[in-house]
Amino acid sequence: MKMDQGLAWMLAFLIAGTGGSAFYWWASYISGEKHAIMIAAGTEPTPSPSPSTSPSPSDSPSPSASGDAHQSFEKINAAMPAAWGYLGSQGPRYWNRLDPAYRECGAVRGQSPIDLDNTKMDPKLKPIAFNYRDSNLVTTLRGQEILATVSGDNFVEIEGDRYNLHSISIHTPSEHQLQSVPYELELQLNHRSPSGELAVIAMFVAAGSRNEDLELMLASLPKGDGDERELAGFPLMKLIPKKRTYFHYKGSLTTPPCTGNVAWYVFTTSIEAPTRDIERAVRLVVNNSRPLQKTSGRHITRSNR
Repeated sequence: MKMDQGLAWMLAFLIAGTGGSAFYWWASYISGEKHAIMIAAGTEPTPSPSPSTSPSPSDSPSPSASGDAHQSFEKINAAMPAAWGYLGSQGPRYWNRLDPAYRECGAVRGQSPIDLDNTKMDPKLKPIAFNYRDSNLVTTLRGQEILATVSGDNFVEIEGDRYNLHSISIHTPSEHQLQSVPYELELQLNHRSPSGELAVIAMFVAAGSRNEDLELMLASLPKGDGDERELAGFPLMKLIPKKRTYFHYKGSLTTPPCTGNVAWYVFTTSIEAPTRDIERAVRLVVNNSRPLQKTSGRHITRSNR
């Protein structure tokens, strides 16, 4: 017998209602919030149970305790970070309204990414000293967030201060733009100092000649949401362009919670990869770039060495 359309919708809502808490947990999990927290804290999140795992009968509250259990769930549910994404009502335009923790996403000043235009040469800017070694990468996909955690003791020295590398974010198309023109990809190397200061070193990826190391990295991307892939002994220094002049400005993280006071260093020279390799990331997430933010009088400087 053919089911009436209205009845079908009613059943769908009933099912969604009974499983609403599980769905909310799942949506929060895949939103990439754990990755944003990891970037801000510089630590790897602890593994979470599979969202498809059902509680055992012994975990279910007894009827006599149902009131307390419901009250406890409300407290736990209230502490969960809100789901966010790049489209619709969960997109960047609404991030600051989704959760009080995301308030900074609505700030008029100091946010990233920006258009790197009207820059001024600053001869006082020193070269970045890289201390990277071959390291293991574990790349995960949560929603539209591609994040590779980096093992080992890798760090940079900027103006005499040390910043430890903990992860690499991949965005397509590029989040920053050069004179209002985006690149196909942007790699963001996320660092944190022992005192808690954040620094991101970014580079554009353009379609061009073959890059065996970048090809290896892109070939090891996850195949779908929740997937995790490990790449052993990856030569991190091979990602760094030979010419290392950079743009510098103060901004924020480009994903919730949009933490501010982040030191950005974006290489003026892009690296290249064949279109077929870039398309691996494009097909995976389509678009995971935050729109440009207002420069609002910030000084964008450029190194000459």
